Amino acid sequence: PGVFSDVVLSAGNDNIVVSASVPGPTLSGLRTASASPFTHSSPFRADFLISGVNLVSVAMGDYNADEDNLFVQAFNSSNVLLSSVGYVLSGGTYGGPTLTVTGPDIAYVVFGSTGLYANSVYFDNFTYEVATSVPEPATLLLLGLGLLGLAGIRRKK
Repeated sequence: PGVFSDVVLSAGNDNIVVSASVPGPTLSGLRTASASPFTHSSPFRADFLISGVNLVSVAMGDYNADEDNLFVQAFNSSNVLLSSVGYVLSGGTYGGPTLTVTGPDIAYVVFGSTGLYANSVYFDNFTYEVATSVPEPATLLLLGLGLLGLAGIRRKK
């Protein structure tokens, strides 16, 4: 598995390897990742070590060898499916799309492909966003009333 400060990447019993092979757009960086020894037994999984993740994007693709039914699924910590997206990557495609899922407090995502050679895709540009807290209107109202009260007390003196 690949362990980073906020996320752990895995692919069942396979290792995740980074290589210089890049199938094409949008996998256009200097490196891509895949499972090794490429048994195709499990999809990729990313477990977040932080809370508040609300958006995950990943680019997936192939070397135009076969049709791949790409998917990304987001789950919460109770294993409830929050969001999923799919894309049919035709056999003549060199590269692949970026797929995005959203949901409140995503605990982990599962991504890969189904079809003849399940999970035989590369991935790149794995990104995620963490929700920022926005004050509720009631909280702002209470703060405003408190400030008005302080201003009134000061004025009376």
